[in-house]
Amino acid sequence: MRHSSRRLPGCSTSPPARLNISARQARRLLKALRTEGAQGLAHGNRDREPVNALSDEFKCQIPRLLCTGYADLNNQRVASTLVRREKMTVSRMSISRIRKQAGLLAPVRRRPARAHHRRESRLQAGVLVQIDGSDHAWFE
Repeated sequence: MRHSSRRLPGCSTSPPARLNISARQARRLLKALRTEGAQGLAHGNRDREPVNALSDEFKCQIPRLLCTGYADLNNQRVASTLVRREKMTVSRMSISRIRKQAGLLAPVRRRPARAHHRRESRLQAGVLVQIDGSDHAWFE
């Protein structure tokens, strides 16, 4: 019987089922635990800088640019203008995040609300005429 399908004393389920992982995953984790110890259970990318992370120099340069020539542009326009003028590729969401961290608000321009004028209805052929056929003088 394989180790991954053994029952723990007092438990009715196997270790992989208790951990909510497959038997193959349990075997992989056991092998890593035996060869590398507890460090083998940690993810391989732990404590590494992401490949697509912006450098600290880049993060400092963007708020300066936002304060000078790009203050009146929204995040999307800033991102596209940085690519064109400065040859800097930054996503719209990165610009937004950096702007929030620096306390710089993106300009929000709204069009003024348009007035909605009600058109007066015109009489048309076939309009229902309401007639009171009773003998009582209701409206007099």
